[in-house]
Amino acid sequence: MMGYGVSGGNAGGINMRGISGGAGQLLVLIDGHPQYQGIFGHPISDSYQTLMADRVEVLRGPASMLYGSQAMGGVINIVTRSMRHDGASTHLNLGAGSYGTFQSELGSRFRKGRFSGIATAQYGRSDNHRSRMGFEQYGGFAKVGYDINPHWNAYINADITHFNASNPGTVSAPLYDARQWITRGVVTAALENHYDRTSGALSVYDNFGRHKIKDGVSDPTAIQQRYFRSNDALIGVSWYQTTRLFSGNHTTVGIDYQHIYGKAYYTDIKTGETLDTPNKQSGTSHRNEVAGYVDIRQDVSSWLTVDAGLRADHHSVTGLEWIPQAGVVVRPITSGQLKATVSKGFRNPSMREMYLYPPSN
Repeated sequence: MMGYGVSGGNAGGINMRGISGGAGQLLVLIDGHPQYQGIFGHPISDSYQTLMADRVEVLRGPASMLYGSQAMGGVINIVTRSMRHDGASTHLNLGAGSYGTFQSELGSRFRKGRFSGIATAQYGRSDNHRSRMGFEQYGGFAKVGYDINPHWNAYINADITHFNASNPGTVSAPLYDARQWITRGVVTAALENHYDRTSGALSVYDNFGRHKIKDGVSDPTAIQQRYFRSNDALIGVSWYQTTRLFSGNHTTVGIDYQHIYGKAYYTDIKTGETLDTPNKQSGTSHRNEVAGYVDIRQDVSSWLTVDAGLRADHHSVTGLEWIPQAGVVVRPITSGQLKATVSKGFRNPSMREMYLYPPSN
């Protein structure tokens, strides 16, 4: 099925080991930067375009020590493409199928000396296999990089996706006129360094979204009076550096800062006038998170590696959280390896839980 949508129509839920991204317990990253809806705290699968991806890294199990809140069940990191040698390359993918389904992706990459760039565009649509289930999506991704010298490089990238989705409800409880208009985007700038004994990066990113939703009605003759609207942004700064202090050692230190902003409200469908906010709470809210962490990995011998790390994460509403981690890797003489890790996973409450629809307890 093409088209995931959000809210109750979300068919793009990501689960890992029984833990759901929809509950804000699984973190999706693009080039190491968190990507999720700032108010509700869940990933939106339709905003991740295939042509932007060079590879996808999956880290199973709690990863909160390195990545903070929402990495309870694991992390999915989408690494964007780049051009590593001089020249140009263009790719076109087209596909069509039943139920009026059509997919198209066009991407071009180039590199000349120290400069490199990539630009992609995509469009897709489908009526899907039930009535009132149409979906349409279009978007683009662009990235420009520059190698300052053999040890330093910088890049800027931008990604924007818009999709329109319809939710027919379940077969036993159908919905009528349930529609969504979603726009998601991200802009990132980074400065990276690579040396024999140390490497790291400093980056700034802005992940934002605009959403307009018709909740739908069970009675096809009923007239809906309002839209649910929300705007959100996750602005962050991230720095880390990994150094080999001595033989067999990798020590990583890092600092993360995030400012998460959100606004949710209802508007009149006919006039566009703002009506009220969910739960009669203030329509605009924000929170800040700042964290520092250190991770030490040491090769004790050719068959044994140990690891220990600690993160201090401060949330402007809920306060300070300590996240420890320890692990060991044993490589038997035969082949393969055995891993054991003890780690704490945690999730700060989303703005939905704090301000819009707080739990009764």
